[in-house]
Amino acid sequence: MTAESDNKDEERHGPQGTQVFSRDQLPGNLATAASDKTVVGHAARLIGVGDGLEGKEFGLASDRTTIGRSQVCDIQLDEPSLSSEHARLVRSEDGWRIINLLSTNGVFVNDEKVFSHRLADGDVIRLGRVRLKFRDPNAATGASGADPMRWIPWIALAVIAAGGAFWFLSGAGG
Repeated sequence: MTAESDNKDEERHGPQGTQVFSRDQLPGNLATAASDKTVVGHAARLIGVGDGLEGKEFGLASDRTTIGRSQVCDIQLDEPSLSSEHARLVRSEDGWRIINLLSTNGVFVNDEKVFSHRLADGDVIRLGRVRLKFRDPNAATGASGADPMRWIPWIALAVIAAGGAFWFLSGAGG
């Protein structure tokens, strides 16, 4: 092995010998296919609000979406007020969350500065000078996170109260 080939191997291997590839070195559409994992039944999207993005839509087709100026971002926006990798949107069981990736100008949801925030349908996200409205037609309505499970304790209490009232009335009358 020559010194030149040793240097090339060192450039392509990370710590512990892990081989490192750039996106353009992967065969076919492997990198695109991995990052474009479609989430069935979740048509969440971001809609541009004002300043050149008015009405422009960005679909959230995977469970993790990065926003910033860099070409590696899923949503790349050529806006100087954005960091190269400004924020990440992540989908989990409880819905979508936006996370600040230590950006210079911060992440704001409904004009409140956040580091990590669970999004509700209709929330307005501000990244630098970029404003995007979060839309998720499958989300619970409103920022309160209307969860049908919140009614279970009240229903159980009503059943117990009705049973107690029935028992009391049937015992008092007999």
